[in-house]
Amino acid sequence: MPQGRYTPLFDTLVFKKFKGILGGKLAFALSGGGPIHSAVQDWCRTAFGCPLVQGYGLTETCGGLTIQHPTDWELGVAGDILPSNEVVLRSTPDVTDINGNPYLATDVVDKDGKPCLGRGEVWVRGNNVTSGYYKKPDKTAADYDEDGFFHTGDVGLFRPNGSLQIVDRIKNLVKLKGGEYIRTEQMNNAYNNSDFVDAVAGGVYSYGDGDMDRPVCLVQCDHGKLEGYALANGIEYSTIEDLASNQAMNEAVFKDLREQGKKGGLSSLELIAGCTLLTDPWDNSTNNCLTATNKLQPRVIQRFNAAELEDLKNRTQK
Repeated sequence: MPQGRYTPLFDTLVFKKFKGILGGKLAFALSGGGPIHSAVQDWCRTAFGCPLVQGYGLTETCGGLTIQHPTDWELGVAGDILPSNEVVLRSTPDVTDINGNPYLATDVVDKDGKPCLGRGEVWVRGNNVTSGYYKKPDKTAADYDEDGFFHTGDVGLFRPNGSLQIVDRIKNLVKLKGGEYIRTEQMNNAYNNSDFVDAVAGGVYSYGDGDMDRPVCLVQCDHGKLEGYALANGIEYSTIEDLASNQAMNEAVFKDLREQGKKGGLSSLELIAGCTLLTDPWDNSTNNCLTATNKLQPRVIQRFNAAELEDLKNRTQK
């Protein structure tokens, strides 16, 4: 597949049933709702026998900004810039990668030492880019400059072939007490892979601030997984709330979360120092902790679970 070739024998003998699930005639697939994990992208391409590419854009760009070419087999890239857009990378010397190096437009290598053609915040202008926010002049002035560029808040890099790769998000970078940055969105993605997590109820919310040495997280728990673990390990409880507060149960979830964090490539500073198991789900109707598309609303969660966060900070910080 990295060579751009097909394997008709395997497609016929092994993957035909997978293709049949989707009707057997799927020729092309596009993922654009958010970044897709490289392993998932690779698996879907293999099993369904068709290109699965990524696209990237924002509401302010009317959806499209980049799209990956169907013959591009590279994983984890957002693709080529659409002809209607002009994109520049703006150096962010105050924001650093996992190695502590700032994102600069003059960079020639990424965090892994692979070649690139600059790194920085993605700025875009073009006919498909909106002119501002309706009746919000202050926000418009903050996100749009006088040259017509919209400042996306995403950190990207140009691959040697000219394609764009999104590697970070400025608004999701949190500076801890020691001055180091953590990537809360990547942390959430990694910890959500735990079997104990209920993604439908909101999943994991990772938190840190300038008064903390190490981050913590709130966990929306899969009730069935908790009860299954309790039964297998002789943990007695009366209600699901009682089980969620059980020390042995908490230790098991905490250990699994850290293992998932290590598997997900998080730095040592991004491994949580503690967690709280929640049984009251987040949603977008009763508590507004989630958007209509099931994304976390950090500020709302901070208010809704202020007591749990304060308790976590008191228990885990030096």
